Amino acid sequence: MSKSFAKRRERQGFSKGYEREPTKNKKRASLTDECKNYRFGIVASWNGVLNPNLLLSLSLILCKESKMKICRLESIKAIDKVYDTSGSRPVRVLCNDYKEYVCKYPEGFPAKKLFYEYICISFARLWELYCPEFCFVRINKEHIPDSVLRSIKRPLYDQLCFGSQVVPDTEDLNNRTASLSSVNSYNFLKIALFDIWVANEDRHNGNYNLLCRAVDKRIELYVIDHSNCFNTGSLERDIYLINDSDSILSSDAALKIFRNKQELKLMLANVSENFENCVKICECQLDNILTAVPPEWGNLQNLYPRLRPLFTENWQRQTIEAFKQYIQIQLF
Repeated sequence: MSKSFAKRRERQGFSKGYEREPTKNKKRASLTDECKNYRFGIVASWNGVLNPNLLLSLSLILCKESKMKICRLESIKAIDKVYDTSGSRPVRVLCNDYKEYVCKYPEGFPAKKLFYEYICISFARLWELYCPEFCFVRINKEHIPDSVLRSIKRPLYDQLCFGSQVVPDTEDLNNRTASLSSVNSYNFLKIALFDIWVANEDRHNGNYNLLCRAVDKRIELYVIDHSNCFNTGSLERDIYLINDSDSILSSDAALKIFRNKQELKLMLANVSENFENCVKICECQLDNILTAVPPEWGNLQNLYPRLRPLFTENWQRQTIEAFKQYIQIQLF
């Protein structure tokens, strides 16, 4: 490396310790080796400075002793709300950590929808999207009112639920949300790309599945409800791209958020550039995520290999091409 080139990279925020390690062999390095390479340097922000958060995530991935530890909780108070949705009709309950959780319960066995929910929220966290804290919850029989049992017509007790911690001071995003101009537009784009990657057909103009919360004078979006990812829970079949109408990129909210087209171009380039790294992080952590799947949800191991196509070059290429095409169609 020439001295002038080295100085230029140093001014951009790259030091010698962050150079990507060269691959000596022409063959594709192992996934572990690739993760080690990624640790030393290629995640940049708009101004060329390394993103410390993603580097931290990659450092955690390299820790061989790190394992997914999902907290298990129990209810300590009766269910106080049933969410009257068209889908899973989750319930809200207070748990023994003295926090409230919105719980989805098995609708059959194996509990595929809970599996999809857990997998996607784990991926979303690795993408550094805003997500509710989650855990596995067992609702005691004495905490299930008869009215709830009659309402949902499914056994809740002695079942392990997927619980999303209630995020305070939030409201559902909709087309009438008054503060759309303050929404974190960069994360909105990341969410749109994430949905295309996991084939989420259930976040769109009529059903955002996003919570708004004011954080440091802007509105952050929390992603919720992923039980219909993988083409509405069709992971047994080959994954395929969602339509542009099934994406939040075609929403009324997107049109209001992205009025500045020049800024949109900059964000599009940055989100696209970091996509490969986000996928790489998920691939590195996949085995740890799968290890933490509760055995109480039944035999789901036949679905594990069906996740592998998400990490192929072909699917990543299709995802990013569709992402750019949908933005061009809907927002430019």
